[in-house]
Amino acid sequence: MSTESNLTICHRCDRLARPCAGACICTADGRDIVDHAQAGDCPLARYPSRGLGDTVAKVTHATGIHALVQTAARAVGKPCGCAKRREALNKLLPYEQRNVGAD
Repeated sequence: MSTESNLTICHRCDRLARPCAGACICTADGRDIVDHAQAGDCPLARYPSRGLGDTVAKVTHATGIHALVQTAARAVGKPCGCAKRREALNKLLPYEQRNVGAD
């Protein structure tokens, strides 16, 4: 998924702080949506999955596991490692990227 496609998803999101003047902020985590789009990392898991890591992230967000892990990580003062694990799983088991409209 391209940065432009991800930005389109961000601009349609109900969690985007409006109006955007300069940086457009995602109210889910306070980051600029351009950062999300370039990293392919939506905190609400709304981008298409690039691999197994993205799918696991979507499941943990939807079930509330992610919020629980984040709370526990803050309580013990250590990062959860979710982002690194997500990227490792995406690299290990990527999904096939299809070019829509290509022959």
